[in-house]
Amino acid sequence: MSTITRAWIGRVASISLAGGALTLHLAAAGQESVPAAKGAMSVARRNELVQKRCVMCHNEAQRKGGLSFAAFDAAHPDPGIAHMMVVKVREDGAMSAAGNPAPDREEVGAFIDALSTAIPRTPSVSNEWAIDLAVDPSTPNRGHSFVTARSTRELPLAADAHATAVYELTVSCNGAIRRPDARVATYTKAGSAAELMPRPATIVPKLAWPASADVLRVDGLFPGEDTTFPLDALSPTLRELFSWCFHGPSSEETR
Repeated sequence: MSTITRAWIGRVASISLAGGALTLHLAAAGQESVPAAKGAMSVARRNELVQKRCVMCHNEAQRKGGLSFAAFDAAHPDPGIAHMMVVKVREDGAMSAAGNPAPDREEVGAFIDALSTAIPRTPSVSNEWAIDLAVDPSTPNRGHSFVTARSTRELPLAADAHATAVYELTVSCNGAIRRPDARVATYTKAGSAAELMPRPATIVPKLAWPASADVLRVDGLFPGEDTTFPLDALSPTLRELFSWCFHGPSSEETR
């Protein structure tokens, strides 16, 4: 699959999906970095820290920013969620949000190192999607609250047997203010390594997150080009986040 890198809002970093591999280039928040850890942290200790420092705000009842880590297991972390946690802890000081006593900085560093090391070895069901976490300029003091998920689909081009139509879906949620968005961009390319050429669509579809379906359908943009994006390739945590963002009332939420 071709690598597609696009800018989103303000400081969103670039995202790549090449050969089924998830690559994230995360935007920096200008926070002081966590010092390098001295030793490896056990899975049990990682889970203990998540339950103590994260779940008090991100649970099934409260779900700050649309996220619940009540069922998080450091032994089998979803890559997209693990990357989000690393960014929030490293760049936004998320573990300190649980209050005093402040977490030990070396232990926080060990948590980040352990989770980062585990991510590449984790079998990914997110290879259909690229996940990113960034700062939204409209909420600059709310940390990395802007979550995006992107997926692409390639279809035979009806008007040219040697070309391909490429559909790119971008779904986003600003968890700080519970603001969702979903849009699709279309391109054509003449070969597997050819440059993507934007296509002006005559119809701009209004996309929404399905309440129950496992796919999001895009059709009617061009004759004979109907496609679906698999939502079940996303982790349950990410699906719940986008469902929370699209189907709940807009409100000011703490991160």
